[in-house]
Amino acid sequence: MGYFILKAKKKELFLLTFFLATGNLLTETSQLVVTTSLLKEVVGELAGERISVTALVAPNLCPGHGDIDTEKMAILEQAELFLAHGFEPYLPRVEKAIREAEGKKRLVQVNGNWQIPLVHLQAAGVVCAALCAKFPKDAELFQTRLNNLEIRLQSFDREIKKRVKEEGWWNAPVLCNIHLADLLSYLGLKVVGTYRTRDDFTPVLMAELLRKGHKHKVVAVIDNLQAGADTGQVLAADLKAKHIVFSNFPQGQSIENLLEQNLEKLFHARRSR
Repeated sequence: MGYFILKAKKKELFLLTFFLATGNLLTETSQLVVTTSLLKEVVGELAGERISVTALVAPNLCPGHGDIDTEKMAILEQAELFLAHGFEPYLPRVEKAIREAEGKKRLVQVNGNWQIPLVHLQAAGVVCAALCAKFPKDAELFQTRLNNLEIRLQSFDREIKKRVKEEGWWNAPVLCNIHLADLLSYLGLKVVGTYRTRDDFTPVLMAELLRKGHKHKVVAVIDNLQAGADTGQVLAADLKAKHIVFSNFPQGQSIENLLEQNLEKLFHARRSR
């Protein structure tokens, strides 16, 4: 009996040694950590449920001003791959505190709002490259899903622009949070002024935004949830314009669904006038 137990253990040890030596296989225990829900959704689009992903910052918070606790630090230390945008303020602290953090980190630096289909696709391409480098035996899977995503986003791009025109928002003048400006311009709205957070609302800026709002007959002031949902509320009231709040980060839904939900807020505002 002892002989067979020893033989079985040797077999297990051989298999373990083999997988450790060959490595780079995507398994049920593969752990990835990302900084935002945007990155989490893109990884999910490419790897599905075959990979476990933890986002460090809650989607309702601004990732450019957030921080992470010791529990998240512990998760990050066990991760095989760490994806970040590059603007996160806590990255230097993470690299200093966690062993091999710099070696497992990959930056996904893409200009533009990820709700724009082309930007979304560019980000997915960078993430795909990082996944392929870490798990080369699953590269074909990642690439196939990236190709499928491209086809889907092309169709989605045409559909949403069509809907914006049909709902009467094409070339509509608006004021908005600066982190929404490129998204709204892509959708066909006319951005005539931008602002950041409530702390930036000096009397001079407020007067300038009011001047632009009246001059262009602004129909909406659009806030960014993560930067403050009520930042532009007073401005909208003074201009007798609609106040709308967009989110820049998904909360359990796909990035496409996030944009659809934002658009529904926009469409509902015009219908309710």
